[in-house]
Amino acid sequence: MYVDRDKRKPLYVIMFSGGASSAYIAYEVTKQYGKENCVLFFCDTLWEDMDNYRFMDEVSNYIGIPVIHRINGRTP
Repeated sequence: MYVDRDKRKPLYVIMFSGGASSAYIAYEVTKQYGKENCVLFFCDTLWEDMDNYRFMDEVSNYIGIPVIHRINGRTP
């Protein structure tokens, strides 16, 4: 199947740590490029405070896009 490169849409992957700075960047990038073109990506170290997960859920709900969690089982 042929894919015309000029017709593809970019996908903006926002590395989301669960902190205030990445939350602000997620909000601004989503506002600028649209939530349908953005993904929140979180690499879980299994070392986070439970409040951090709560904050990420609140930010995700506010912005309107889900957080994609990736875990490989290792902790610091």
